[in-house]
Amino acid sequence: EYETELFAGRVSNIVLGKAYAQATHSTERAPNGRLRELDERVLRFGGGNGLRISLLEEVYLNASYEYATRLPTAEETFGDGALIVENPRLESERSHNLNLGVFGEHSGARAEGVRASVEVFARFASDLLSLLSSGTYYRYDNVLAARVLGTSASVGYSGRGQLWGVEARGAYQDTRN
Repeated sequence: EYETELFAGRVSNIVLGKAYAQATHSTERAPNGRLRELDERVLRFGGGNGLRISLLEEVYLNASYEYATRLPTAEETFGDGALIVENPRLESERSHNLNLGVFGEHSGARAEGVRASVEVFARFASDLLSLLSSGTYYRYDNVLAARVLGTSASVGYSGRGQLWGVEARGAYQDTRN
């Protein structure tokens, strides 16, 4: 990642790059009864950009974009040995993620603090990994695409000396395949 600050630190920008690598090996019984070796190697790249703007001393705006990959987990690929069967041919999930939020915090003279945030987000995923039922067992598979839109908010307070605190959070998501 590379970070730059402008206007005496009031604007901060971070550009980042990511590499995702995974190697899986499994043995599968073919329809003719013979064993077949399956080797899969995945190398994907992603990246993003995050912009933070200080609106006031204690209030800032945060906007970000990321092109990301989510590689299948071991359970998604090989099953759990009971109700979830294997699917060694899963594709990695890819998504475009957008976030926009306003954050504020205020600390008192005795290190007490109040903080609050409101965010909106969007995620546009392709080859989404999903747990599907076939009636007698489950299997992870890729579905074409999904779109997630949502919002979240939080408010919190830290007590004197920040030895204790309380925070409330809420979120709403609208997910569609």
